[in-house]
Order: sequence, then C-alpha cells, then structure tokens
Amino acid sequence: MLTTPHILTGITIANKIQSLPLALAASMVSHQLLDLIPHDDFVDIEDLSFFKDGHFRITPSIIFVAVDSLVAFSLLLYFSLYFNEPLRYLLCGILSIWSDLLRIPYIFFNSNANFFKTIDKMENNIFHNTEKSLWGKAIQIAIIIDALAIITNAIL
Repeated sequence: MLTTPHILTGITIANKIQSLPLALAASMVSHQLLDLIPHDDFVDIEDLSFFKDGHFRITPSIIFVAVDSLVAFSLLLYFSLYFNEPLRYLLCGILSIWSDLLRIPYIFFNSNANFFKTIDKMENNIFHNTEKSLWGKAIQIAIIIDALAIITNAIL
C-alpha cells in the first residue's frame, strides 16, 4: 500500500484517540490492518532496488515511491503543526508505517541481513494482500479520501 494512506490513517488516529499510548498502539496495528485489505502497490517491488547488477539506478517505481513519500510526510508535517501537537502526530504517523520503514534496507539497498529479510517476508506473506486491478487502486483512494474527510472535519 502507498505511504500516504498509512500516514493519513496515523494522523486520523492521533486526532481521534485521546490516550497517547493507545493512539501509538493503534497506529502500529493500523499498518497491518490496512495491508490486509486488498490493494495495489502501484509499483513492481522488484523495480525498487537502487542497485542492479552492481550498478546504481533510478527507476520510475523509485520515483513514484519518492513522490508518494514526499506527499505523505508533507501532510504529516502540516497536520502535526496545524493541530499544535507535533510529537503526538509525528509519532502516530511514523508508527503507522513502522514495518515498511524496517523493509527499506532490504528492498532499496539489497541488504542481506536476516533481520530485514524476516521483516520483509512477514510483511509479504502474512499481511500483504495485493490486488492488481482498478479495485486495488480504488481502495487506497477511498482510504485517502475518508482520512482527509475525518481530519478536515476536525479542522472545521
């Protein structure tokens, strides 16, 4: 799943759950729950490595993920400052993508460390439910719209 729906869900949790420990736990769990929903990752996971055959490369998939991450973290920073509780929102946002953050060394840098391989395998085999279709894309768009509607409602 894209980074944006995960982070917007973390922002929504930070906004709606008053207990900080509960909000942090819910943000962590939200990642796996969202990944259980059939969705499309929009990119080919094999195309995300910066290195192939010993050469550095930038692929369209890497650019797509970078733009998605930039949008997600910009929204996280904006809402963290808007709601005047930066630490609460930043922590919930970061925890909502915790397992994806742990996969970065393995996916982007071809790390062979067993820890990162295990996290990647757990994420793909247990929690990841990809649906390469319009339906898989629509799910993520719906999550983004719903989260923005909830957050915007809190602003108004």
